[in-house]
Amino acid sequence: MSTEIRVVNNFLKGFDKIISKDQLRLVMCGVYFEAGKAIATDAHKVIKCDVNIYSFVHPDSVAPETKEPINVLDGFFMDIEILKELKITKDKFITLSEGAINIHRSNGATLKTLKLQKMSEIGNYPKTSSFFDDTISEKPYFNFNGQYLLDIQNVFLNTGFSSAIGQGLKMSYGQHNRISIKNHDKTFEAVLMELSIN
Repeated sequence: MSTEIRVVNNFLKGFDKIISKDQLRLVMCGVYFEAGKAIATDAHKVIKCDVNIYSFVHPDSVAPETKEPINVLDGFFMDIEILKELKITKDKFITLSEGAINIHRSNGATLKTLKLQKMSEIGNYPKTSSFFDDTISEKPYFNFNGQYLLDIQNVFLNTGFSSAIGQGLKMSYGQHNRISIKNHDKTFEAVLMELSIN
């Protein structure tokens, strides 16, 4: 039996505003997990954050300075329907196991297990690593949708019992007409693409 890892109740809260709604881009209509990170994009904005920033820490305990990567979801894809299922009330909690999300009653009884699809069965997720660079240049104007920035901030603010909370986010203008957004230790990173002007 695989180990279950408890995560905070607002696990991936706000990601539904980041993923694509375009069914012609099915591989972007959900969250992809790779190398211990949750990744989502709609081609206008991209988020990549460590899954372990959502790991549950009891309020009476001291959070460790560093956490091991949580990679039980690596290679799996979570669609919008499962994201909706994660809207948890106070009397429930979530655990992660190999390729699955488990929803429990407060007494520990399992209510349901949501199996994730393997990404290899759906297609190839867009390569997002090249979007995250540290190159800073100056530009007098940057045309972007302000709601996209709010969506990114909302995900960051819902990362739970994390050392990332309270750090704030750093924004810089990078190569290829994009704004890079990250916290100081890069456990949370996002990219905002410039809108084309017609």
